[in-house]
Amino acid sequence: MNVAVQSLSELWWGGLISSTSAIIFLLLLFKKSLKSYQLLFMKSLSIMLFFSWIYGHYNAMFISNSWSLEYNLPLHL
Repeated sequence: MNVAVQSLSELWWGGLISSTSAIIFLLLLFKKSLKSYQLLFMKSLSIMLFFSWIYGHYNAMFISNSWSLEYNLPLHL
């Protein structure tokens, strides 16, 4: 289920600050690490995000029967 979060609300700020902090932390963490660790991290993150995407669609289609074109297309489409 998708829920719209009101702009500039406490939840909106919390999500914005936490995601920005996580991105900055990961960039600083892997800036000085070896290239082999960076490559391993990128591959594992890509695999996790791909399977999360697949599971989300599978769950919406077969388990909760809530998949619809209106709610399951990416926002930019």
